[in-house]
Amino acid sequence: MCTTKYGNLQYSGKTDDKMKVQFVRDQVPSAQLQFEMKTGTGPQVVLDGSSTYTVHFTPFIKDWLWFRVPGMERGDVLRVGVCTPRGAGFNLQSFFPYNLWGKDRFTAVNSLAELDRTDPLLDGKKYFYNATTGMVYYKFINTQTRNPDEDLECNNGRCPEFRVIISSGNWNDSDCRGRIYTSNQLSMAVPTLPVFNDVIPANSGNTPPVGYGAGPMTPFRADVNGGWSDWQMWSACSRTCGEGIQYRLRKCNNPLPEGNGATCIGPNSETRACQLRFCAINGKFSDWTTWSACSALSSNDGTYKCSGVSERTRACDAPPTQYDGKLCEGFSREIKSCSLCNN
Repeated sequence: MCTTKYGNLQYSGKTDDKMKVQFVRDQVPSAQLQFEMKTGTGPQVVLDGSSTYTVHFTPFIKDWLWFRVPGMERGDVLRVGVCTPRGAGFNLQSFFPYNLWGKDRFTAVNSLAELDRTDPLLDGKKYFYNATTGMVYYKFINTQTRNPDEDLECNNGRCPEFRVIISSGNWNDSDCRGRIYTSNQLSMAVPTLPVFNDVIPANSGNTPPVGYGAGPMTPFRADVNGGWSDWQMWSACSRTCGEGIQYRLRKCNNPLPEGNGATCIGPNSETRACQLRFCAINGKFSDWTTWSACSALSSNDGTYKCSGVSERTRACDAPPTQYDGKLCEGFSREIKSCSLCNN
C-alpha cells in the first residue's frame, strides 16, 4: 500500500502564452518539470514536509502569482520557494487557512530552519525572504480535515493558498535556479522510476494485492451508484434591489459513487429569479417648454404699459421620482421680462 501522502501544487495567477513555469524538487534539482503558464498547472507534491519545491519563471515573471494546494488536510506540510526578482518590491496575501491581507499580517523569519520549526500560533503565517537569491519561502499547512463524504478537492472547496504580488523590479530576473543550486546539483542523474509489469485482473476481488495501489480502489471497490443529497438552502439574492438571481446546490454524495457505479443523473444546481424590493428611481426634469407669449403684468396701471412677462416650465417626470428616490433639483418655472409694444 502507498504510505506517502500526495497533493497538487497549482499555479493560478496571471498567465502568458510566452511564459513558462519551472517546478524543482530540492532533493533532485535536475528532475525539473516545466509547464506552460496556464491556470491550474503544477506537479504532484509530497505533503509530509520532507521536500521543498521551488518555482521559477522564464523568460519573465508576472506581477501577480497565486499558488494553492488541493488535497491538503490537517497535519500535512509543504514548503515552497518562489523566485522573485532580486531587490523587487513585493506584497504577500493569503485567504486560507488564515486571512492575511498584506505582508504586514505575516511574520517574517530569518531562516528556513525557523520557518520549518513547528509553531501552532505562527504556522501558516510565516515566510522567509532571502534577499541574496530573491527567493520567498512559505510553509503551507491546513487547519481542517476533509469530511468523510467530501467530494471536493479540499474541505468545503477551500484549499490552502499563498499569493505574491510584485510591484517593482527586473521582470526578467525570475529564474533563481543558478543562484540556489550548484551546477552539479542541476546535472545530477535522475532516479529511474520502478516499472510494474504484473497484470491485475479486474475480477480479483475487493482487496488489492499487497504492495499495489493506494487503498481499496477500482477495480477492487464494490460498485455503488451515487445518490443526490438534499438541496441546500437558496443563496442570498444577487441584487439588493431590482430583479436578481438565487441559486441552490446539491451533491452527489448520498452515497458517493464507488467502483464502476453510476454517477448521479441531473443537474447539481438550480436558479430562480428574486426581488427583495424595487430600486429607487431618482426624478429628472423634462425639457423646458417654449417661452409663452408676452403678457401684461397684473399690476400694470398704464405707467408701464409696454412691460410684460413671458414664462416657460418643465416637469419632474422624465422619469418621475419613485420608490424613495431623490426629487428633482432646481426650478420648474422660469420668468423673463418682455415688451408688449411694437418697436
